[in-house]
Amino acid sequence: MPEAEVIPNPIDTVPAPERWSLSRCERNLILFVGRFDRVKGGDLAIDAFARVVREVPAARLLFVGPDRGLVDGAGKIWQLGPYLEAKLGDPAERAQVSVLGVRSGPEILELRRRAHVTIVCSRYENLPMTMLEAMGMGCPVVASDAGGLPETMVDGQSAVSFRSDDASHLAAQIVSLLGDDLLAARLGAEAARLCSVRYGPELIARKTTQYYRRVLAR
Repeated sequence: MPEAEVIPNPIDTVPAPERWSLSRCERNLILFVGRFDRVKGGDLAIDAFARVVREVPAARLLFVGPDRGLVDGAGKIWQLGPYLEAKLGDPAERAQVSVLGVRSGPEILELRRRAHVTIVCSRYENLPMTMLEAMGMGCPVVASDAGGLPETMVDGQSAVSFRSDDASHLAAQIVSLLGDDLLAARLGAEAARLCSVRYGPELIARKTTQYYRRVLAR
């Protein structure tokens, strides 16, 4: 439709002192915020971590979000606990995954500051707040190339992408980012800047007002 226009949700600008910082994060800590289901790719987060921990033994994963259950390619229904046991057979490695369940907005903001790398693993997506909130916090992000996610970032400049539904590629991108402090810092700074100029509340309010005026004028 020629009248249609995409106006994203706004993201509050986070003051620089409150954003993610390499000097304050917990090294090798990976954060996933999303449901345990196929859409948000909770299984991909775990599959990738099982590979990451072989190369980075000190790596840890924070899994934040509800357990909605997952149907795998063979039609088997999984819950999060059994899936972790199946994918991380070593109890010591399994202990490096913290399942935190549903958390409040302020709690998630603090987890974003703590994490070394944030991952967005969606197989299907529009314009997710999870991605925008991480970018607004200045977090180094590895995100899938599904749906609208590529529109939120400049690959290699404000975030790093991986092939959707490819846990091996996700793991490789995580390992690479964990080992490159300069890249992590650069991604975080550019993500925060890009978010402020694209999704700031004043900008989105202005776009919305302009759109309504054009509609009313017609």
